[in-house]
Formats: sequence, structure tokens, C-alpha cells
Amino acid sequence: MNKRKYLAHKQLTAWLARRTAQSGLRRVAPLLAAVASEIGNVRSENQDRSLIARGFGGTGAAYTLLAIADGIGGMSDGSRCASLALGGFVAEIEEQAKTTIQTPKDWLKNALKIANNLVKEEFSGLGGTTLSALLMIEGMSPVWLSVGDSRVYVLKTDGLKQLSVDETIAGQLGQVSATNSEKNLLLQFVGTKADLEPQIEQLELNGVEAILLTTDGAHYLSKIGNLVEVIFRNGNDPGVIAKRIVELSKWCGGSDNASLAIMMPPTLPVLKEWPESRQFEVWDAHGELQLIDTSSIYAKDLSRQPEEVLSFFETPPIKLALFNETNPILKTKVRRLPTSINPKKSKELQIKVAVGQLDITSVSFDEAEAFQPPKVKKRTQARKQK
Repeated sequence: MNKRKYLAHKQLTAWLARRTAQSGLRRVAPLLAAVASEIGNVRSENQDRSLIARGFGGTGAAYTLLAIADGIGGMSDGSRCASLALGGFVAEIEEQAKTTIQTPKDWLKNALKIANNLVKEEFSGLGGTTLSALLMIEGMSPVWLSVGDSRVYVLKTDGLKQLSVDETIAGQLGQVSATNSEKNLLLQFVGTKADLEPQIEQLELNGVEAILLTTDGAHYLSKIGNLVEVIFRNGNDPGVIAKRIVELSKWCGGSDNASLAIMMPPTLPVLKEWPESRQFEVWDAHGELQLIDTSSIYAKDLSRQPEEVLSFFETPPIKLALFNETNPILKTKVRRLPTSINPKKSKELQIKVAVGQLDITSVSFDEAEAFQPPKVKKRTQARKQK
């Protein structure tokens, strides 16, 4: 794993593992998408992780990623497993977008391999998570992948259709529900063995009205008639639909965490024109993360086009992660990103960042000291004088 990808993976994993509210909903307006999560009535911890990401590849092609993971209860630290797997998975997708010209299937397979190795190495087979994802690259047909019993659905005019097959005995037998608990045990999941055999298929968008990824706490509603489809038919906003599904799962008992990612209709990202940047944006149910490679534009002179930079960073709530491939060592760590950052080479520019209720943010830059807030600088200088 190269230094840039390693840093992105660490940023993503830490962000996904941060402390959050028991329930959350995030609309992604440019994509007509939403992501939601609900802890439920029984569990003391939310071990689900779900996200939507978008960015540009090295060739300039736009891409969108929906991904969801459900840490396995009863094993070691399910929430950590889910965060670690998705962090590695998304970082690998972002890296391949910059450096390869492979197909979407190759991107997903390689990312799954990285995620599986990360969980397996840290937990030695004693922890695991499900993982389902959908990748859309400009000019190519979307591809979905699934390991475990998190699901991929599509909504068409003739109803809601489950694309993935639950990797349980009950799922392999085509049983919607099984009273025998052994039939609901997972046959494979991320973190168990070296070579996973994921379900991975191309998706034709003809007639597709929406794409939905769910964990079992949400899709157990499918056992109760066609409730999920009815919610879709009576809602025209992805945020409203997402909220209704997770809230209904709680009202119906909430025996497990319920999370989902939804896009309707499936579209490619409508990104603001900023061709020289290397921004990669990620949303989960509780906030937004932007990864920006400072080794590209603005690494040497952040005063260039200041109005555009300010408008970009002032979208709250954002946790900002800056990284530089040529200088990946984190020289500055602050518990909260300073509200104003004054680079030495650009005294006039102050990038104001709304961080909300976010935890540790790591900042790295060619001149990392320029990103230290004034108070930190004073303390550092005081120590040197002593």
C-alpha cells in the first residue's frame, strides 16, 4: 500500500469509526441520493457503516460509489471491522480511479481483497463484516458486489427486485426467512478467509427507477408484505424514503441496526467544475468527508482563485482531510481543525471550515507548520525557548 493510499485509508477508517448519534440521515442532493442509519431498540452499539462517495478518475471520468457494511455481532468489535473494511475498500477505489484503467469489476474485486486482508490481519478470523457495494463509472455500465447477507435491490416498474442472494443456508435455498437459526448463519464474510467468492454482476439501467443497498436490520421488512416498495411508491425524495424505511424498522421492533444507501434515479455525479483538483467526497448518515491531495493544485500557492476555494470549503458540516503524497508524515495533529488556517505563502487567504461535532482531524502539508493554529504555535515556541 503506497503512502498516499495508506493515509487515505487511515483517514477514512478513523472517520467512519467516530462517535455519532444513534440515528442519522444525509441527503446527497447532486446525486439524488441519501444514506441513513438507525441503532434500533435492542443493540447498544451501531455496527453498521454505510456511505456514498464520488470523484474523478485519472482520465477525468466521474464515478459514484455506494457501499454498506454490517459488522458481525457475537464476534470481535463488529463496528471496528465494518469501519476498517469500508475504509480500506473506499481508499482502494479512490486509488484505482487515479492510477488504473481497469473495469469496474476489477476495481471492486481489488478493493474487496484489500478490505478482506485488513480485517483478517487485525482480527485473525475472530472478527468480520458483510459488504455490499455498487460502482458507477462514466461511460460504463454499473457493477454491484456483495459478500454476506447485506442486500442490493433495484426498483423497477414491476416492483422491487433483490439482485444479491443472502450467503446463508436459508438464502441459498431461496427461503425468505428461516426459523432455524443455523440456517441464518453466514457462509462467508469479509475477514474470514484469504480468497472470497463475491457475487459480482453488471447492472443494466433500463427501466431502473432506484438502487437500494441495505443491512439486515432494514431489509427484514421485506418479510412483511411489500412494505419497502410501498414506501418507494409513496415518496419522491430519497431522503424521505430512507428515513421512513429505517424508522419503520425501529417501529417494528428494531431488533438490529438498520442502515441503507439509496439513489433514485441512478445518475452519474454532477460535480462542480474544478478540473485541476483531486477532491474525493464521502457522505455517511452523520456527515461528510473530503479528501484533497495537496500535492496537486494549491499545494504551493493556496492564494490561487481564493473565491472558488472558499466556496468549496464552506459547505457544512465537513471534516477536512488534507494529505500530500510527497510528504505523508503527519507533522500536525489537532483535536479540532482550526476555524482559520493561514498558509505562510498566502496571508490573505483564510479557509474557514465548519467541523461540527467531529473528532480528531489530521492535517499534513508541504509546510505543515503553516496549518497550526496560532495558539499551538505559541505553545510550541514556548517549549523551544525553555
